[in-house]
Amino acid sequence: MDDTEKLEVYRAQTQNVRALNRAWKQMNRTINHSLRKGDHISAQAHTKALVLVFCAWSEAFFSKLIHTPYGFTNDEIDQIKHKYQQDGLEASWVKCLELALRKVSSNPKRSNYIPNIRQRLLRTISQYVTEPRILRNKIAHGQWEVALNREQTAVNADISAQIQEVDVVRVRIWYEVFGYLAAIVECLIESPDRAFQRDYWIVTAELEQFLDDTRDWSLGTKVDHLKHKPLRETQG
Repeated sequence: MDDTEKLEVYRAQTQNVRALNRAWKQMNRTINHSLRKGDHISAQAHTKALVLVFCAWSEAFFSKLIHTPYGFTNDEIDQIKHKYQQDGLEASWVKCLELALRKVSSNPKRSNYIPNIRQRLLRTISQYVTEPRILRNKIAHGQWEVALNREQTAVNADISAQIQEVDVVRVRIWYEVFGYLAAIVECLIESPDRAFQRDYWIVTAELEQFLDDTRDWSLGTKVDHLKHKPLRETQG
């Protein structure tokens, strides 16, 4: 891959991210309308589809990130892609993070700075990239309510329970947290010693505040909220 090809991929994935954002908004309107009417069967079906949209959006966003102009070298991009082909999405995220963190200037007085950031971001990747991806793979392969093990020789009870329990509130939290993660990694790729150093703790504090604010969110509270909003707000 040369610089011209990298820019072409970046522009294409930027367009895909925008299109998937529009799809995300439309799916949410449909789910809100179903919940408001009490049509939970429709809401559940569209929520499963929303999981697929979320994972498509997050994968396109990741591709956009790694092809950011003036970010990774072409060789580094090839390493990340190779890791994806060899070991999957989480491994490619880990490789992306590893390569990006190498660009941050070390500070002998803060020897634990980079390891702490790495640990925090890896935890976020595991919870908000890998876990949704597992559900997406099961749903996309027809395991709509009951998940099977890798060999398809038995039921996977744990993932089956996660599929049956997933709702629009949980998917919305995935979406918002991924946005914070992407903002951090984008700064890290584009400007490791300026924007990243300046914004990392700000975005991290906003993420922690969001998680604290949403700790008590549930489908029940969302339905109650929708029923007290004007109809045009739930559809817009």
